[in-house]
Amino acid sequence: MNTIFTIPKSTILDTHVTSVGFATVGQVAQWKPEYNFIFNGDGWYSGTSASIWYSEGVGKNTKQLDWRPWLNFDKSNNYKFGWMWGTFWGNFNAVSGTRFIVENGAINSKWERWSTEKNARTAVGIDAYGNLVVAIIDGRDKPAPSLGLSLKELADAMLDKGCVTAIDLDGGGSTTLAINGTVANEPNDDGVPGQRAVVNHVCLRLSEIPGHEPPPEPEPEPPPDTTSFTLSVAGHETYSGQLRKV
Repeated sequence: MNTIFTIPKSTILDTHVTSVGFATVGQVAQWKPEYNFIFNGDGWYSGTSASIWYSEGVGKNTKQLDWRPWLNFDKSNNYKFGWMWGTFWGNFNAVSGTRFIVENGAINSKWERWSTEKNARTAVGIDAYGNLVVAIIDGRDKPAPSLGLSLKELADAMLDKGCVTAIDLDGGGSTTLAINGTVANEPNDDGVPGQRAVVNHVCLRLSEIPGHEPPPEPEPEPPPDTTSFTLSVAGHETYSGQLRKV
């Protein structure tokens, strides 16, 4: 899957960042079936838990690592990015990324310092219309080095989708998306097909999923097979009706 979803704000009915700790996206999709669009958040850092991480107003990790930015959803499902200390206040459901890849409608000026390795990627951004933009890019360095995107390519792709701001979430073997309870991409954990457990997950309940048609309405039942009849008896009223075959 190399898909970038543009999710209109009006379709976001509820949001949640998990507090369960290490689990796969597929596990969370089973535990929280009310959310129909779930993707990985942060992985881990130097053997510790994530950077900024809030779940339902509880700070699971309030220490910022390496000046990492984060995405926060408030109680009303509004969302914005944070980076400086002043934006800590008001965190409700927050998940950390690794870096800004798009700032003020342009590629982060420090991109030349980034690795050029192609890899699986997860990214989240906001476009000029306030829509949420989520990228799920499959690919690992093993066994197919041609798959995936570099961070620069990821930033270009988010710009193409109109993002004015975007951050890179944990990628590689962590990149996983579940739609309607089923893993929708092909996660690959260091060359082994399958999901990697990550420390937190972004859960959205959407009224509609971009690019996914709602299931068709069931066909109406055909009318019963009937035969018309007329009954007439001399000196009495005439009756008409239908006989149903059984």
